[in-house]
Amino acid sequence: PDPNPNSTPEPEPDPSPDPNPNTNPNPNANPNVVVVRPPRRHDDDGRVTLRALHALFFLFAASALLLLLYFFDLRRELGILFAVGAAAAVYAMVVDPIALFLAQRSCFGPLNLSPCARRSLGVAAEALKLAVSGAASALWWLRQGGNESFLLQDFLGLCLCSFVLALIEVGNLAVAVGLLSGAFVYDAAFTYLTPVMVAVAAGDASRGKLGVPTVFKLPRSYGYDVLGFGDVVIPGLLIAYLRRWDVRQRRKAFGGLGYFGLGVLLYAIALGVTGVIADATDRGQPVLLFVAPAVIIPVVLSSYASGTLKRMCALSLSRSLSRSR
Repeated sequence: PDPNPNSTPEPEPDPSPDPNPNTNPNPNANPNVVVVRPPRRHDDDGRVTLRALHALFFLFAASALLLLLYFFDLRRELGILFAVGAAAAVYAMVVDPIALFLAQRSCFGPLNLSPCARRSLGVAAEALKLAVSGAASALWWLRQGGNESFLLQDFLGLCLCSFVLALIEVGNLAVAVGLLSGAFVYDAAFTYLTPVMVAVAAGDASRGKLGVPTVFKLPRSYGYDVLGFGDVVIPGLLIAYLRRWDVRQRRKAFGGLGYFGLGVLLYAIALGVTGVIADATDRGQPVLLFVAPAVIIPVVLSSYASGTLKRMCALSLSRSLSRSR
Protein backbone atom coordinates (compact mmCIF):
# COMPACT_ATOMS: atom_id res chain seq x y z
CA PRO A 1 0.00 0.00 0.00
CA ASP A 2 1.06 3.59 -0.68
CA PRO A 3 2.19 5.18 2.63
CA ASN A 4 1.06 8.58 1.34
CA PRO A 5 -2.27 8.25 -0.47
CA ASN A 6 -2.44 12.01 -1.17
CA SER A 7 0.84 12.07 -3.10
CA THR A 8 0.72 12.67 -6.84
CA PRO A 9 2.06 9.72 -8.84
CA GLU A 10 5.11 10.39 -11.01
CA PRO A 11 4.40 10.47 -14.74
CA GLU A 12 5.53 7.48 -16.73
CA PRO A 13 8.50 8.14 -19.05
CA ASP A 14 7.63 8.50 -22.70
CA PRO A 15 8.93 5.39 -24.46
CA SER A 16 8.73 6.97 -27.91
CA PRO A 17 12.13 7.89 -29.36
CA ASP A 18 13.14 11.45 -29.95
CA PRO A 19 12.04 12.32 -33.49
CA ASN A 20 15.16 14.45 -33.90
CA PRO A 21 18.26 12.70 -32.51
CA ASN A 22 20.32 15.84 -33.04
CA THR A 23 18.41 17.75 -30.35
CA ASN A 24 19.54 17.73 -26.76
CA PRO A 25 17.72 19.62 -23.98
CA ASN A 26 19.85 21.52 -21.54
CA PRO A 27 18.95 20.28 -18.01
CA ASN A 28 20.22 23.48 -16.37
CA ALA A 29 18.08 25.79 -18.46
CA ASN A 30 14.43 26.18 -19.34
CA PRO A 31 13.09 22.68 -20.11
CA ASN A 32 11.10 24.11 -23.01
CA VAL A 33 14.29 25.30 -24.73
CA VAL A 34 16.02 22.71 -26.92
CA VAL A 35 19.60 23.03 -28.13
CA VAL A 36 20.02 21.79 -31.69
CA ARG A 37 23.36 20.13 -32.46
CA PRO A 38 24.70 19.74 -36.00
CA PRO A 39 24.68 16.18 -37.35
CA ARG A 40 27.90 14.22 -37.01
CA ARG A 41 30.06 13.67 -40.03
CA HIS A 42 31.87 10.35 -39.99
CA ASP A 43 34.37 11.27 -42.70
CA ASP A 44 35.25 14.82 -41.64
CA ASP A 45 38.86 13.98 -40.80
CA GLY A 46 40.77 16.10 -43.28
CA ARG A 47 41.27 13.33 -45.84
CA VAL A 48 40.67 13.79 -49.55
CA THR A 49 38.67 11.10 -51.34
CA LEU A 50 39.47 10.77 -55.04
CA ARG A 51 36.64 10.30 -57.50
CA ALA A 52 36.67 9.45 -61.21
CA LEU A 53 36.98 13.10 -62.23
CA HIS A 54 40.02 13.52 -59.98
CA ALA A 55 41.70 10.53 -61.63
CA LEU A 56 41.15 12.07 -65.07
CA PHE A 57 42.50 15.42 -63.90
CA PHE A 58 45.60 13.70 -62.54
CA LEU A 59 46.56 12.36 -65.97
CA PHE A 60 46.38 15.80 -67.58
CA ALA A 61 48.18 17.51 -64.70
CA ALA A 62 50.95 14.89 -64.53
CA SER A 63 51.51 15.08 -68.29
CA ALA A 64 51.68 18.88 -68.26
CA LEU A 65 54.09 18.92 -65.31
CA LEU A 66 56.35 16.32 -66.93
CA LEU A 67 56.57 18.33 -70.15
CA LEU A 68 57.33 21.51 -68.22
CA LEU A 69 60.16 19.79 -66.36
CA TYR A 70 61.55 18.48 -69.64
CA PHE A 71 61.53 21.74 -71.59
CA PHE A 72 62.31 24.14 -68.73
CA ASP A 73 64.87 23.94 -65.95
CA LEU A 74 62.52 23.97 -62.96
CA ARG A 75 64.58 21.70 -60.74
CA ARG A 76 65.25 24.44 -58.18
CA GLU A 77 61.57 25.30 -57.90
CA LEU A 78 60.63 21.65 -57.63
CA GLY A 79 63.36 21.17 -55.04
CA ILE A 80 61.89 23.95 -52.90
CA LEU A 81 58.43 22.39 -53.08
CA PHE A 82 59.91 19.00 -52.24
CA ALA A 83 61.80 20.40 -49.25
CA VAL A 84 58.70 22.12 -47.84
CA GLY A 85 56.49 19.08 -48.38
CA ALA A 86 59.11 16.74 -46.94
CA ALA A 87 59.45 18.89 -43.83
CA ALA A 88 55.69 18.70 -43.26
CA ALA A 89 55.79 14.94 -43.87
CA VAL A 90 58.67 14.39 -41.43
CA TYR A 91 56.78 16.39 -38.81
CA ALA A 92 53.53 14.44 -39.28
CA MET A 93 54.94 10.94 -39.77
CA VAL A 94 58.07 10.90 -37.58
CA VAL A 95 58.68 13.82 -35.22
CA ASP A 96 55.17 14.34 -33.87
CA PRO A 97 54.47 10.61 -33.24
CA ILE A 98 57.82 10.22 -31.47
CA ALA A 99 57.15 13.30 -29.32
CA LEU A 100 53.71 11.96 -28.41
CA PHE A 101 55.18 8.55 -27.56
CA LEU A 102 57.80 10.11 -25.28
CA ALA A 103 55.25 12.39 -23.63
CA GLN A 104 52.94 9.48 -22.81
CA ARG A 105 55.80 7.52 -21.25
CA SER A 106 57.51 10.36 -19.43
CA CYS A 107 58.85 9.40 -16.01
CA PHE A 108 58.22 12.88 -14.62
CA GLY A 109 54.44 12.54 -14.53
CA PRO A 110 52.09 15.51 -14.92
CA LEU A 111 53.68 18.84 -14.18
CA ASN A 112 51.96 21.26 -11.81
CA LEU A 113 52.24 24.40 -13.95
CA SER A 114 50.18 27.50 -14.35
CA PRO A 115 48.09 27.88 -17.53
CA CYS A 116 50.52 30.47 -18.86
CA ALA A 117 53.49 28.20 -18.23
CA ARG A 118 51.70 25.30 -19.90
CA ARG A 119 51.03 27.39 -22.99
CA SER A 120 54.64 28.57 -23.10
CA LEU A 121 55.90 25.01 -22.74
CA GLY A 122 53.56 23.84 -25.50
CA VAL A 123 54.74 26.59 -27.86
CA ALA A 124 58.38 25.75 -27.12
CA ALA A 125 57.80 22.04 -27.76
CA GLU A 126 56.00 22.80 -31.02
CA ALA A 127 58.81 25.09 -32.14
CA LEU A 128 61.37 22.38 -31.37
CA LYS A 129 59.46 19.81 -33.41
CA LEU A 130 59.16 22.20 -36.34
CA ALA A 131 62.87 22.99 -36.13
CA VAL A 132 63.82 19.31 -36.23
CA SER A 133 61.54 18.69 -39.20
CA GLY A 134 62.86 21.70 -41.07
CA ALA A 135 66.47 20.75 -40.32
CA ALA A 136 66.05 17.45 -42.18
CA SER A 137 64.93 19.25 -45.34
CA ALA A 138 67.58 21.94 -44.94
CA LEU A 139 70.31 19.32 -44.63
CA TRP A 140 69.10 17.63 -47.80
CA TRP A 141 69.11 20.98 -49.62
CA LEU A 142 72.67 21.72 -48.56
CA ARG A 143 73.97 18.21 -49.29
CA GLN A 144 72.49 17.80 -52.78
CA GLY A 145 74.93 16.04 -55.04
CA GLY A 146 76.91 14.49 -52.18
CA ASN A 147 77.83 10.82 -52.12
CA GLU A 148 75.45 10.02 -49.25
CA SER A 149 72.72 12.53 -50.11
CA PHE A 150 70.59 9.75 -51.61
CA LEU A 151 70.07 8.30 -48.12
CA LEU A 152 68.46 11.48 -46.84
CA GLN A 153 66.49 11.93 -50.07
CA ASP A 154 65.13 8.39 -49.80
CA PHE A 155 64.17 8.99 -46.17
CA LEU A 156 62.38 12.23 -47.01
CA GLY A 157 60.70 10.54 -49.97
CA LEU A 158 59.47 7.69 -47.77
CA CYS A 159 57.96 10.18 -45.32
CA LEU A 160 56.38 12.19 -48.13
CA CYS A 161 54.81 9.15 -49.83
CA SER A 162 53.47 7.91 -46.48
CA PHE A 163 52.08 11.37 -45.76
CA VAL A 164 50.29 11.52 -49.12
CA LEU A 165 48.78 8.05 -48.61
CA ALA A 166 47.61 9.14 -45.16
CA LEU A 167 45.84 12.20 -46.60
CA ILE A 168 44.42 10.84 -49.86
CA GLU A 169 42.26 7.79 -50.48
CA VAL A 170 40.25 6.41 -53.40
CA GLY A 171 36.49 6.16 -53.13
CA ASN A 172 36.15 2.59 -54.38
CA LEU A 173 37.91 -0.11 -56.37
CA ALA A 174 36.70 1.24 -59.73
CA VAL A 175 38.38 4.60 -59.13
CA ALA A 176 41.60 2.92 -57.96
CA VAL A 177 41.72 0.64 -61.00
CA GLY A 178 40.90 3.53 -63.35
CA LEU A 179 43.63 5.72 -61.87
CA LEU A 180 46.26 2.97 -62.03
CA SER A 181 45.22 2.03 -65.58
CA GLY A 182 45.53 5.63 -66.73
CA ALA A 183 48.94 5.91 -65.09
CA PHE A 184 49.90 2.69 -66.90
CA VAL A 185 49.25 4.36 -70.28
CA TYR A 186 50.89 7.61 -69.18
CA ASP A 187 54.05 5.87 -67.93
CA ALA A 188 54.44 3.63 -70.99
CA ALA A 189 53.83 6.44 -73.49
CA PHE A 190 56.32 8.87 -71.97
CA THR A 191 58.97 6.15 -71.57
CA TYR A 192 58.79 4.24 -74.84
CA LEU A 193 57.47 6.85 -77.28
CA THR A 194 59.46 9.84 -76.01
CA PRO A 195 62.70 10.39 -74.05
CA VAL A 196 60.86 12.65 -71.60
CA MET A 197 60.37 10.30 -68.64
CA VAL A 198 63.94 8.98 -68.45
CA ALA A 199 65.46 12.43 -68.99
CA VAL A 200 63.37 14.03 -66.25
CA ALA A 201 63.79 11.22 -63.71
CA ALA A 202 67.49 10.42 -64.16
CA GLY A 203 68.70 13.69 -65.65
CA ASP A 204 70.15 14.56 -69.03
CA ALA A 205 73.88 15.24 -68.86
CA SER A 206 74.01 16.40 -72.49
CA ARG A 207 71.59 19.19 -71.65
CA GLY A 208 73.19 20.01 -68.32
CA LYS A 209 70.19 18.93 -66.28
CA LEU A 210 70.16 16.80 -63.15
CA GLY A 211 67.37 14.47 -62.15
CA VAL A 212 64.38 15.67 -60.18
CA PRO A 213 64.36 15.08 -56.40
CA THR A 214 61.00 13.29 -56.42
CA VAL A 215 62.58 9.85 -56.91
CA PHE A 216 64.05 7.13 -54.75
CA LYS A 217 67.69 6.46 -55.57
CA LEU A 218 69.25 3.01 -55.34
CA PRO A 219 73.06 3.10 -55.78
CA ARG A 220 74.67 0.83 -58.34
CA SER A 221 78.27 0.38 -59.46
CA TYR A 222 77.64 2.60 -62.49
CA GLY A 223 75.29 5.14 -60.90
CA TYR A 224 71.75 4.96 -59.55
CA ASP A 225 68.53 3.17 -60.26
CA VAL A 226 65.59 5.52 -59.71
CA LEU A 227 62.00 4.85 -58.68
CA GLY A 228 59.55 7.72 -58.98
CA PHE A 229 57.32 8.66 -56.08
CA GLY A 230 54.32 8.19 -58.36
CA ASP A 231 55.34 4.55 -58.88
CA VAL A 232 54.83 4.11 -55.14
CA VAL A 233 51.87 6.40 -54.39
CA ILE A 234 49.52 5.43 -57.24
CA PRO A 235 49.67 1.65 -56.65
CA GLY A 236 49.70 2.46 -52.94
CA LEU A 237 46.25 4.05 -53.23
CA LEU A 238 44.86 0.78 -54.56
CA ILE A 239 46.69 -1.32 -51.97
CA ALA A 240 45.50 0.99 -49.17
CA TYR A 241 41.91 0.51 -50.39
CA LEU A 242 42.40 -3.27 -50.26
CA ARG A 243 43.58 -2.89 -46.68
CA ARG A 244 40.42 -0.99 -45.74
CA TRP A 245 38.33 -3.64 -47.45
CA ASP A 246 40.00 -6.40 -45.41
CA VAL A 247 39.37 -4.44 -42.21
CA ARG A 248 35.72 -3.92 -43.10
CA GLN A 249 35.18 -7.57 -43.92
CA ARG A 250 36.85 -8.64 -40.65
CA ARG A 251 38.22 -11.70 -42.37
CA LYS A 252 41.08 -12.28 -44.76
CA ALA A 253 40.81 -14.20 -48.00
CA PHE A 254 43.54 -16.29 -49.61
CA GLY A 255 44.35 -18.30 -46.53
CA GLY A 256 44.71 -15.28 -44.24
CA LEU A 257 46.79 -13.23 -46.68
CA GLY A 258 43.89 -10.96 -47.54
CA TYR A 259 43.54 -8.62 -50.50
CA PHE A 260 46.06 -6.28 -48.88
CA GLY A 261 48.71 -8.96 -48.52
CA LEU A 262 48.03 -10.14 -52.07
CA GLY A 263 48.45 -6.60 -53.40
CA VAL A 264 51.74 -6.04 -51.55
CA LEU A 265 53.11 -9.39 -52.75
CA LEU A 266 52.16 -8.73 -56.37
CA TYR A 267 53.63 -5.22 -56.24
CA ALA A 268 56.94 -6.53 -54.90
CA ILE A 269 57.14 -9.25 -57.57
CA ALA A 270 56.35 -6.79 -60.37
CA LEU A 271 58.95 -4.35 -59.04
CA GLY A 272 61.58 -7.09 -59.05
CA VAL A 273 60.67 -8.12 -62.61
CA THR A 274 60.99 -4.49 -63.71
CA GLY A 275 64.51 -4.33 -62.28
CA VAL A 276 65.55 -7.54 -64.00
CA ILE A 277 64.24 -6.34 -67.38
CA ALA A 278 65.92 -2.95 -66.93
CA ASP A 279 69.27 -4.66 -66.28
CA ALA A 280 68.81 -7.03 -69.22
CA THR A 281 67.92 -4.26 -71.68
CA ASP A 282 70.23 -1.64 -70.13
CA ARG A 283 67.40 0.87 -70.39
CA GLY A 284 65.00 2.49 -67.97
CA GLN A 285 61.63 0.75 -67.84
CA PRO A 286 58.21 2.18 -66.95
CA VAL A 287 57.47 0.62 -63.56
CA LEU A 288 53.71 0.97 -63.83
CA LEU A 289 53.76 -0.93 -67.12
CA PHE A 290 54.53 -4.04 -65.09
CA VAL A 291 52.99 -3.13 -61.73
CA ALA A 292 49.53 -2.12 -62.98
CA PRO A 293 48.53 -5.38 -64.71
CA ALA A 294 50.32 -7.48 -62.09
CA VAL A 295 48.18 -5.97 -59.33
CA ILE A 296 44.92 -5.15 -61.12
CA ILE A 297 44.27 -8.41 -62.97
CA PRO A 298 44.61 -10.86 -60.03
CA VAL A 299 42.67 -8.57 -57.68
CA VAL A 300 39.80 -8.06 -60.12
CA LEU A 301 39.62 -11.73 -61.09
CA SER A 302 39.74 -12.96 -57.49
CA SER A 303 37.09 -10.47 -56.36
CA TYR A 304 34.88 -11.48 -59.29
CA ALA A 305 35.29 -15.16 -58.41
CA SER A 306 34.37 -14.49 -54.79
CA GLY A 307 31.32 -12.40 -55.76
CA THR A 308 32.57 -9.16 -54.17
CA LEU A 309 33.61 -7.24 -57.30
CA LYS A 310 30.35 -5.29 -57.67
CA ARG A 311 30.35 -4.25 -54.02
CA MET A 312 34.01 -3.21 -54.14
CA CYS A 313 33.37 -1.08 -57.23
CA ALA A 314 30.15 0.51 -55.94
CA LEU A 315 30.79 0.91 -52.22
CA SER A 316 32.33 4.18 -51.10
CA LEU A 317 34.65 2.95 -48.39
CA SER A 318 36.37 5.63 -46.31
CA ARG A 319 38.86 4.92 -43.57
CA SER A 320 36.65 6.35 -40.84
CA LEU A 321 33.73 4.11 -41.84
CA SER A 322 35.96 1.03 -42.07
CA ARG A 323 37.24 1.66 -38.55
CA SER A 324 33.71 2.15 -37.14
CA ARG A 325 32.69 -1.27 -38.42
